[in-house]
Formats: sequence, structure tokens, C-alpha cells
Amino acid sequence: MNFKQISILPIFIFVLCAIVLNWRCDNKKQESTTKVPTKQVVLSKRVDALMKDTTSYNPVVDSLKKVFNSLDDTLQILLLNELSENWRPFSFYLAQEALEQSKTISFPYGEAASYSKFGIYYYRKHDKDSSAYFLNKALEMANARKWQDIAAEALSWKGEALRWAGEKDSALKLLEEGLSIAMKTNDLKRAAFCLMSEGEAYRGNLEFEKAFDCYSKSISYSTQINDVYKIILCNNSIADIYRIKGDYIRSIATFQKTRELAKKNGIKVQLAFSLQNIGNIYEAQKDFAKALQYYKEAIKIAIESKDQLRVSNIYNKMGVAYEQMNNYDMAIGCYERSKGIAEAIGSYDNMAEALTNIGSIHYQKKNTVKALQYYNEAYDIAKETENQGKMCDVLYAMAECYFVNKDLVKAKEYSQKSLKIAQENNLLPVIKMASQQLGNIYQLEGNYKKALEMISLHIIMKDSLGNEDKIKEFAEVEYKAKEEGLRAEQYAKEQMVKAERAREAEELKRQKTIRYAFTLGFCMVLILAIVIYRGLRVNKKQNRIITAQKKEVEHQKELVDEKNKEITDSITYAKRLQEAILPPQDFVNKYLPHNFILYKPKDIVAGDFYWAEKINDLFFIAAADSTGHGVPGAMVSVVCSNALNRSVKEFKITETGLILDKTRELVLETFEKSTNEVKDGMDISLLCVDLQKRKVYWSGANNPLWFISDNQLNEIKADKQPIGKSDYPKPFSTHEIEYKENTTFYLFTDGIADQFGGPKGKKFKYKQFSDLLLQYNNLPQAELTAIIDKNFEDWKGALEQVDDVCVIGIRL
Repeated sequence: MNFKQISILPIFIFVLCAIVLNWRCDNKKQESTTKVPTKQVVLSKRVDALMKDTTSYNPVVDSLKKVFNSLDDTLQILLLNELSENWRPFSFYLAQEALEQSKTISFPYGEAASYSKFGIYYYRKHDKDSSAYFLNKALEMANARKWQDIAAEALSWKGEALRWAGEKDSALKLLEEGLSIAMKTNDLKRAAFCLMSEGEAYRGNLEFEKAFDCYSKSISYSTQINDVYKIILCNNSIADIYRIKGDYIRSIATFQKTRELAKKNGIKVQLAFSLQNIGNIYEAQKDFAKALQYYKEAIKIAIESKDQLRVSNIYNKMGVAYEQMNNYDMAIGCYERSKGIAEAIGSYDNMAEALTNIGSIHYQKKNTVKALQYYNEAYDIAKETENQGKMCDVLYAMAECYFVNKDLVKAKEYSQKSLKIAQENNLLPVIKMASQQLGNIYQLEGNYKKALEMISLHIIMKDSLGNEDKIKEFAEVEYKAKEEGLRAEQYAKEQMVKAERAREAEELKRQKTIRYAFTLGFCMVLILAIVIYRGLRVNKKQNRIITAQKKEVEHQKELVDEKNKEITDSITYAKRLQEAILPPQDFVNKYLPHNFILYKPKDIVAGDFYWAEKINDLFFIAAADSTGHGVPGAMVSVVCSNALNRSVKEFKITETGLILDKTRELVLETFEKSTNEVKDGMDISLLCVDLQKRKVYWSGANNPLWFISDNQLNEIKADKQPIGKSDYPKPFSTHEIEYKENTTFYLFTDGIADQFGGPKGKKFKYKQFSDLLLQYNNLPQAELTAIIDKNFEDWKGALEQVDDVCVIGIRL
């Protein structure tokens, strides 16, 4: 990745003046013998010609050149160094001029700054050793004289060079040092650079949350100093993370935004990057012709900008598009070009990508031996540079080869390795492919339980990444547009025929003799016959095209309907499984005859659930709210329901507070098996009725207990902690409640209170809910259920239900 910045000229000049003033003050204390002249420098012929050249390059360079002659010698040297970083074609000559002028006037600060600019120049030339030499020299001088700004610059570019070379841990250490100095000196430009480079390192390691945090901070600092270039860079990287994670809508929206910003500010390097990544989105959506259109536009700009790394990247992507279009010769040509450029500039990531893609061509040609050779070479590079994403891709590709070779042992081994890395880094597309591959392998092995588990995971990933609705919509729009175009074309041709016939008829009227009339009439008939014949042929051809398009749209619709049915069937089956863990109404009625349960899932399956169990003379009943709703919430609810069952049945616990303690322990034990931190769990209101002693015991996690006696509503507050991971866990309290006859207890989740609706679209809230219960508490339970449900539906109106709803009423 190449870096430059666009900043406001007055701010830059102010910073230059402050730097020189600081250097002069330091030198009075530390180097009293050093004299800093105030005259202007005498430039070499080459640099003097550059400074007098009025050709526009970019806003930063143009602005700096305009003020050069108004500055004294030290500021002129600093300006030459700044030009070196921003005026890429002449970076070497400008840094060299600054270094020679610094030595001429004994200006060590300018000398150190020049060494730093040489380091940046060689980094951009991908000369790692030369870059390290000059940056170390600048850092040595800066540390000796405590020039923190130069030290921060040298550290940050050393870190960036190591990041680019794949040494990410060492890079992060240096970048953190540079960032620390930049923050102490309020150097927002340097801080933004360090954070952006750290974000790139984390993105390379697939640590996306850390990368997001770094990019966001870098954008904030860059906005304050109007550094448009870094804003574009960070947003492009954020958009690429969205693409990797399968969030194509947010990805393409962000890329389009950065594309317009780059175009507006004339930043060609990032314009090429944005265009390339928009092409990546179309490639992911299987629109390879559209992807190639963007790739070709991007590579033209990248070649003009002499951005070799970007050119290598784009050739790789063009090869993928050609490969998917079965144009293997064009594809392998692009891959070889990408590989050659990557080797020349030392880009190991691009080398691994090109090798993987060449292997893919051989796989398509059924030459799995050759394919595996390229895959192994690519994997070795990816492993050496700790490129988790590429390792994941190559392992899956190798598994495909072994599967085709009927080597199920190795196919399973490599598929499992690929799936493990993909799940650790939340790479949804690879999870989808690897789980399907493992499902096929387990099915061939006869391990149907594991096969079903993998196919279920595949369906969930397909649902997450699915763009069937878009395919259907694009197909219908494209069909309608083509049909309307054909109709318009046909109408125009009919009008032409009519005009021709009118002209011929008029011509016939002007003929005065029978001979000319006969001749012209014959010609007219002949012409009309030809036109009609051609028109009929065109009509027939157009009808065939329209019929074929209709069939294609209908076929795509059938595919979409079939896929939607598969997904719906899977979720409906999950609903039946979830219903199996809910206690039957007859079971609850047997021991608590005066009760009602209002259960309204937001989706087909729910995160809310209710639970009941009888142990000796104790009857337990609970309303619980698992983290999330829909399929994820339902999966958590199964874990939590199972933990409740084990607590009372397996561990024989009957005290409600201890039951919740044990349940929390079991839930955490289940989720601790995950390599990622899981904070899922549930909120719950658990009631225990002693059927013999006529006593009630209760405990709650975040959800309270309400009971109404003598037309007065009482509340027992829950412990403010979930059944799950929390910062300060403590034992749950057990409350013993003595009640009068006809006391009604209410257990509930937050679904009703959080529902938006009413005339102003506000939440229902607990106050309105409690007033409703007080008003109708004396009604029979069945009528009360209907009233609560009707009030909820009337309040919701046409708005969407925001959460699952579970309310339990028990009258004792």
C-alpha cells in the first residue's frame, strides 16, 4: 500500500515554523556552536527547474511550490523534504537536494528529515534493505537529539515496511511506538498514519474488530486535518472487510463513496483501488462481465499511476473472472502476469494468490496432480506470512482435489482445517463451501449425523450470504428492459414500412402511362414482399429471443423458489425441534389449573421460551429470554433449557437461586468450548410453587416478578445479572413469598414493553403493561390472555414486531 496525504497549506506552514523554532531553541541549549543561517538556499539546476515548472501535479505539491521562494533556508529545506514525500516522480532528487543543502548550512535537523524521506522513497520502490538503512539513520539522529517528530516518522515507516513484508508482529510493535510519540506531541498526521497501518496489519491477520477500531480512529484524526487521502484509504479497507465477511451491500456502498471522493480529489491510486473492489463485488455476485468492466478501468489507471502492486492485484482478479467464464487461456495469462510482477516487487501475498489461481486452472482441466503442486507452493507462502485468509482458501482447494481423487481421508483432513480457520475468523463464504464439502464426505462415509450437522451449517451460511432475491430482481428487470426495447424496435420498423408504402403509393399516382404504372407497381409489390419477408424473419427471431429470456427468468425463479423452500423447511423443522422442548399446556394445567401462557415468537423460531418441571411436591415454571431472536436465539434457548433441566434433574437442586447458579455454570461451560468469546445467555423469571405447603419461591435474572393481591400490584426486583457471562457475577437470591388466596403471579420477558406502536410510534413500556394487568386481573385466565394479546396487536398496528413475547399468569 502506498501513502501520501492532502492537507491544508496554512496548517502545514504553521507546523513547519513550529518545528524550526523548536529546533533552534534546542540547539541554543545543546549545540551552542551551531549557527543557523537565515539566507535562502541556492538550488541545483534540476531542482530549480522543477520548482519553476508551473505544471499542476496535485493540490499539496502545487501549494508548497508557490510559497517556496518566500521562506528562509531552513524552512525551504523542510519544504523540499515534504515535497519529496508528496511529489512521487521526483522524490529521490528532492530528498537528495534537501540533504546536500542541510549539510551545506550545517542543519542537522534537515539532514535527519532527508534520511527519513530516503527511507520512504526506497520503501515505495520495495527496496526493504535500503529503506531500513535510511530510516535507522534518521531514527539514530532523532533519538540522539530528542527530535520526537522525526523519530515518530521513522518508526512508523519502519513498521509499515515490516507490515508490507509480512512481519506483522514486529510491525505492530514499531507502529505502537510511533503512535505513542505522535499522541504525546499531538501530531495527528502521524497518529492517523500509524493507526491506518495497524489496521492493515490486523486486517491481514483477519482480526477485523481491531482493524475497524484502528481505521475509525485514523479517519477521525484525518478528518480534523483534512487528510482526504487517508480517509479514502481507511474507508476502502473497511469496505474490503465488509466484502470478505459477505456483507456486499455495505461493501459496495462504501466503495462507491470512496470512488467518488477519489475522483473528486484526483487521487488516481485510490480511484483504481475502489474500482477494483467494486469489480470484486460483482464477481462475488457472479456478474463476471460487469466485474471485468471495472477491472479493466482500474488497471488502466493503476498502470498510468505506476502502481505495480495494484496492477498485480488486478491481473489476479481479471484472471478469476476469465476463469469463471471458462476462458482459461486469458485467465492463465493474467495469473502469470500477476505472479511475475509480484515476484519483482516482493509481494508474497500476491504470489500466493496467483499460484492458487494457476492451480485452480489445472484443477478445472482435471489435472489434480499439477493443481496440488501449485496449491502446496501457495500454502507454504501463506503460512510463512501468516495470511490466514489465503491459508483457508488453499486448504479448501486442496480438499477439493483429494475429493476428486477419491482420497476421502485427506479430503476430510484439509476440509476440517479450512473450516476451522474460517470459523475462527468468521469467513462466511469459506464456511459455506467447506461445510458442504464435509457434508458430502461424511455422507459417503456413512456418518449421517455429522453429515446432517454440516449440511445444516451450509444452509445457514447460504441463508446469510444468499442473494436469490437480487438475482430474481435483476433477471426480471433485465427481461423487462429487453422486451420493451424489442417492442420499440419493432414499432419503429412497422412505421418505416408504412412510410415506404405511402411513398410508393404516391409515386404510382404520379405515373401517367400504363407501362410506367405497371413497372412501378411490380417494383412496389416486390419491395413490399421483401420488406414483409424480412420483417417476418426479424419478428420470428425476436420472438425466439423473448421466449428464451422468459424461460431463463422462469428457470431462475424456480431455482430461487426451490432454495427458499429449502431454507424455510429447515427453519420450520427447527421450529418443531424447539416446540419439543416447551412443556405441554396439559402438563402445566394438571398442577396449576388457573394459568395462561401467551407466547408470540417474532420469527418462525424464537429466543424466548417457557419451561416447567415437577420434582416431588415442587412445581417449577419460568419465562426466559435468550440472547437474540430467530435462528440464533433459538439455538441459545436450547442450550439454556437443557441447562435448567440438568440443574433440577441431574443435580437434584430445588432452591430457585441455586438452580440459576448451576444453570449459569452449565451455560458458561457449554460456550467455553468455543475458541471465540461468547457472551450469549438469557434473562429469566423462575417461580417454584410448593403444592403441599402452599408457599412460593422465586429468583430472577434481570426479569422481575409481579403479583397482584387485593387489587394491588407488587414487584420483586431481579438480580441485575444474566444467566451467562458478566463482569461481576454473584450468587442469585431466593425469595420466599407467602400469598393470600386468589393471588396472581406474572412471569414475563421484555417483548411487550419494548414493542413500538400506538399513535406516536413509541414503546408500550412496563407502566402501561402493569395498568392493563391491574384493570383485568379478576377476569378468567383465558379472557385475560385474549385481552393482553389484543392490546398488544392494537398497539403494534402495522409496525413490525420487534422481539419475541412470553407472558405467564398463575392464579393460586
